[in-house]
Amino acid sequence: MRRAIASAMTAVALTVAMAGPAMAGKPIKSTFIDEGSFEIQCDGFVLSESYTDRITLLEWQDRDGNPTRLKFHHSWTGTVTGPGGILTLSDPGHWTDFIDVGPDGDTVRQVGVIYKLVIKGQGLVAHDVGIITFHPDGSVTTQGPHDVFEAGVEQIYCPLFEN
Repeated sequence: MRRAIASAMTAVALTVAMAGPAMAGKPIKSTFIDEGSFEIQCDGFVLSESYTDRITLLEWQDRDGNPTRLKFHHSWTGTVTGPGGILTLSDPGHWTDFIDVGPDGDTVRQVGVIYKLVIKGQGLVAHDVGIITFHPDGSVTTQGPHDVFEAGVEQIYCPLFEN
């Protein structure tokens, strides 16, 4: 699952768990930081990405306190390292997730720079920029280059660390 969707869904779960009934109208605003690391499995070796995701959330609710629309702004900084720290890959991202809650499922639209993979001394190696929409029926539409989404994290990251 895309890191942005996973991060957004974690934030939704935390927000819904902490929120009580509210009146419809102005959105509820909260800000929090998600930090951690995860592994990326490559053929014969493992990469590690450590990250910090500063998230600002706006949540619109109906009169019963149920979320109807969510807006997450992410400021992601990540660093990917390979075996022995041979290569460090900078992974900044600045995007907004717009989640419309609907009876047939949620529509998630991501707008901005989701991935911008940069190697010091080499420059940009891949990026996901523009708009990507995940529809309730499982279909996905994109506008702009989405190298990582189209190829997959492993297909982009792993060859950079081979040798």
